[in-house]
Amino acid sequence: MKKGKLNNKGFVLVETLIVSVFIVSILAVLYNNFYPLMGEYEKREVFDDIDGKYATYWVKRVIQHESTILPAECDLTRLTEGCDLSDPSKGLCYCKFNCEMIGTESMKAMCHQLIKKTQIKNDTRGTADVSDDIPEIYLTTYNLEKFKNYVDEKGGISGGMQRYLKFLPNYRWDSLNNAKYRVVVEFYRTKDDNDYLAYSTFEVKKDE
Repeated sequence: MKKGKLNNKGFVLVETLIVSVFIVSILAVLYNNFYPLMGEYEKREVFDDIDGKYATYWVKRVIQHESTILPAECDLTRLTEGCDLSDPSKGLCYCKFNCEMIGTESMKAMCHQLIKKTQIKNDTRGTADVSDDIPEIYLTTYNLEKFKNYVDEKGGISGGMQRYLKFLPNYRWDSLNNAKYRVVVEFYRTKDDNDYLAYSTFEVKKDE
């Protein structure tokens, strides 16, 4: 009887070890797969959030307004040709939009007001300071494939913007609204006394 009990104890010990190893293995697999996903989620938490989409929509409306005159570097043909890495003289495959491109004073004032409302950043005294916090507003072609390749090769924009562009599809099919441009915006934000960048995009239909 004693020998039988000893054997049972040994079997229970081995069984417990096997189950423990099995559970630890499962937890290790879950951790290795889940942890990177959490990291990706944290990176993308500021991609196309509600505030960013709302602000970008109004930036799009401002660009589409008839009083907004895009400069030569924003010409659609130039933007398309500018994505040719073999010929840097053709310019960039994007241009930067700003409120000074607007022809009427009322629309220009609305644009500046819109920008200020989207740029909330606190200084060390805890007061709102938006004087230097102008968002990066990139205007490029509707199809982002060449723009992405250009950024990968040439750089020149923030790492966060590069990650956001990789997150976006290439939009290879034509827009249902016949849009030829795309605006991509990088916003400066503050939350819980921490500064961060947020990103959003919209297609733009602008007469050539």
